[in-house]
Order: sequence, then structure tokens, then C-alpha cells
Amino acid sequence: MDETDPSSATSDSSDEESGEVDFDPNGLEAVSGGYHQVHAVNVVDDTPQSFKDIEASPNKAKWLEATQDEYDSLVNNGTWTLTDLPPDRKALECKLIWRTKFDAMGQFTK
Repeated sequence: MDETDPSSATSDSSDEESGEVDFDPNGLEAVSGGYHQVHAVNVVDDTPQSFKDIEASPNKAKWLEATQDEYDSLVNNGTWTLTDLPPDRKALECKLIWRTKFDAMGQFTK
């Protein structure tokens, strides 16, 4: 067998006969003479995009609490002050962006 041939086997025939299996520490497994690594993630993203989404969320109370906490923080830090808009002016639009956060056990926190 040519040692430079990448398709050559990496274990001795004695290992195969004894039933021993070599495991790669990187989590790679020999498949059809080559190495492949497969990752799969099943994600359900229920992060709200609007207040309408929050109204339909099973975590509605937590989303509203988090939104109120953020608003209170912005007001307390002097980020903005509420004022009356002059009649000849147009207000700037803003967009709220929510992010889902989980605790160490994978439970929804906010």
C-alpha cells in the first residue's frame, strides 16, 4: 500500500480483526475512505419582530417586561426625553429589536 495515497486505510488489519475502532479526537469518522464532519442544529426561532408577535407569544409577559425594562433604562440614563413634537416637524421612526436569551439549562429568560 502506498503511504502517500490518501485513500489508504489508517488502521492495521489486526485492529479490524480484533474489533477495535480508532476514534479521531477531532470528532471525525472515516467514511468511504475520507473524513467528514457533520453538524446538525434544529432551531426554532420565536424571537418577535413586532408587538403583534409578542401578543401571540407564549412568553408575552416576559417580552413585555424586558421591553419595559429597556425603555426605563433608556429614560433613566438620559438617552432621550419625551417632548411634544412641533406641528411642522415629523418624528423619526425607530425599530425595536428583540433577542431571545436562555439560561444555562436552555430555558427562556427573555
